[in-house]
This record gives sequence, C-alpha cells and structure tokens, in this order.
Amino acid sequence: MPIQNNIYTDTNTTNFLRNINCPSSAPNHNLKTSLNNADKKFVIHPNPSSNYFIVKNTNDEKFYSIKVFSFDGKLVEEISFNYKLFFGHTYTSGMYIVKIYSSNELVHIGKIVKY
Repeated sequence: MPIQNNIYTDTNTTNFLRNINCPSSAPNHNLKTSLNNADKKFVIHPNPSSNYFIVKNTNDEKFYSIKVFSFDGKLVEEISFNYKLFFGHTYTSGMYIVKIYSSNELVHIGKIVKY
C-alpha cells in the first residue's frame, strides 16, 4: 500500500488534520495528528533527495528542534535549529517521519524520502 499524505482544513478553526496512512506492518497505522497554523511555517526540500534535506522556517526566528524517525518508529536524529537546517546526508535509503517542535510543542509533522 503506498504512503498517502492528505491535509484537511477545518473551516471553523485554524487547525489542520494530517492523516498519514502507513502500511499495516508499520506502527501507528492511520496516524492522525492535529496541528495549528504553525504547520505552514516550514519548508523541507528537496524531497525526495539522494543527498541532504533542508528545513527552513519561513516566518520567524524562533528556536526549534527537529526529530527524525525511521518508518518503523526509531529515533534517527534530534537537532536544534533557528532559521535553516541541512540534515540527512548520512541517512540510508528509505522513508522517514520528521517532527518539528517549538518549546516542546509539536508544530509540524511530515515525511521525507531518501533514495
């Protein structure tokens, strides 16, 4: 089953609902995470990538941390950053879940593909 990433906007609030449909063998099948507007502050590119990824904070200079997990849920890397971060050049091929936090609050979740 291919990975699908759908974003639904609730017109009554500013919350976003991200639904990542994982293969049934992966933990947290149908992971659902409710996020606020901070989700739109980040750009991760290039994606997919054969070398490294860049995560960029597009709106402000706050201090953030990023956690990258393998698709089976193991923590691969945790890094702190302000505005821009280059990461992932040592990762093996595969899919990864990226979670970005501000003051220990989850503000962005996404996936990256390394080939």
